[in-house]
Amino acid sequence: MFEVFGKKYVYRHPGDGTEEIISREHEKKALELGKSIGVDPTYIFMDSNEGWKISSYVSGIRMPSYDSFEDSKRVLSVIRKLHEEKLSVDWEF
Repeated sequence: MFEVFGKKYVYRHPGDGTEEIISREHEKKALELGKSIGVDPTYIFMDSNEGWKISSYVSGIRMPSYDSFEDSKRVLSVIRKLHEEKLSVDWEF
């Protein structure tokens, strides 16, 4: 995490060998699509060659509790939004 002019950011430096298990190009495209539809407004930049990534820092984040009806509703609303956008990419999982 770092701060510039009072605003906090998160820098992700990928570990050695992670380029063997993830396509950085695909990851960047997915992040850009997520930002474009408002699913992830924190995304700022990613270098698809090196895997470096910068996002806005969000305080107070916690993992959802799947025992919580409210948390499940929020997670499902994001999944629904993704589905309704009918986005497409040029690769398969």
